Amino acid sequence: MLLSGPAGGVTGAVWVAEQCGHRDLITFDMGGTSTDVALVQDLSPRIGRETKVGDLTVRASSVDVRTVGAGGGSIAHVPELTKALRVGPQSAGADPGPAAYGKGGVEPTVTDANVVLGYLPSSLAGGEITLDVEAARASVSKVAEAIGLESPEAAAAGIVDIVNENMLGGLRLVSVQQGFDPRDFALVAFGGAGPLHANALGKLTGAWPVIVPPSPGVLCALGDATTGRRDESARTVLRRFADLSGGDLVGILRELADDAGQRLADQGTAREEQTVTYQVDVRYHGQGFEIPVVVDPAWLDAPDQAFGKLGRPSTPSTTGCSPSCSTSTTSWSTPARRSPAQSPTSPPCGSRTATGTPVPHSSPSTRSTSAASRCPRTSTTGPGCAPATSCTAPRSSPRWTPRPSSCPGTPPPCTPRAPC
Repeated sequence: MLLSGPAGGVTGAVWVAEQCGHRDLITFDMGGTSTDVALVQDLSPRIGRETKVGDLTVRASSVDVRTVGAGGGSIAHVPELTKALRVGPQSAGADPGPAAYGKGGVEPTVTDANVVLGYLPSSLAGGEITLDVEAARASVSKVAEAIGLESPEAAAAGIVDIVNENMLGGLRLVSVQQGFDPRDFALVAFGGAGPLHANALGKLTGAWPVIVPPSPGVLCALGDATTGRRDESARTVLRRFADLSGGDLVGILRELADDAGQRLADQGTAREEQTVTYQVDVRYHGQGFEIPVVVDPAWLDAPDQAFGKLGRPSTPSTTGCSPSCSTSTTSWSTPARRSPAQSPTSPPCGSRTATGTPVPHSSPSTRSTSAASRCPRTSTTGPGCAPATSCTAPRSSPRWTPRPSSCPGTPPPCTPRAPC
């Protein structure tokens, strides 16, 4: 039952996306007080090994759902000190709720902004729910007066833009900051307010298409009704992957599969009705997050050949600058040392010769590997210069600020740049 509501929404979104023919998706569940987002790859939601309930950290596997304090009831306010419009994380809640609900609420909320802009009609649910448009305009007008805008519509547009940016941060948290490009995923929007903001978030992230399921407000219940029974066994193995033999790893995986399968069998699911999946979560030395590696069951029959590829040390090239240099950042890479026979003008990849101002590496534990991402560069423009050789710093942390290259207009040829 742990976080079953948000997890059910992810499961329901997976079911809807599969019917639409999409297997990679980002879920966008916007409710009254918060927005829950998750990333699904090949119809498999990412699983977290721990979660938080309030201030309590629970070491239990659950769907990796991230939450931001932005919802339909989030209150817009203008702090006296900065005079800058803010939205949330304070919320009007369900009681008294937004001003448009007519239950005594007077604070301007995202829902009120949507009513002022006409995104929400004055009548919902076949006339059973009516929204007070004038009360919404009055509440949003307070924001317009505080920041000197000419109309409630202008203030409402600002409120919607800011809450969209807040939710964009949550979507980037599960996509870009985990190494995924949101443009490769569909965006499935649900919850009471999700479809109202779906197209705007689709434009901001580049996700396509935007999918709005039927009855989006109850998709979490649909997900709980369509999910299957699952049991999981996990074990922590504190060992370098290169030092773990294939046979040892296969033994651990099969033992875990037997444990989980037996528990399902005890609950009434026969062994022949079970499907087993294997996954190894690994991380580079010093890295702050894990990378899930789905294990093909066929690997278990040839473990040393299959798993050896993941743990094999990579050796930097010593024949010049090649594309492989910029991507060799594994924790067991060691920068090549320059031999006396090598020319100072053509050092091997891995030596510190890129031009510009060096930036100290942020993690001492990975310092020995960062140099494997550096490649040499020489001045290469103008008469007598050699063909250009480009060098790119790792995307995650630029090591230097490039200087513009220049070559003399006439011979003699350019001389190599000085090391940084």
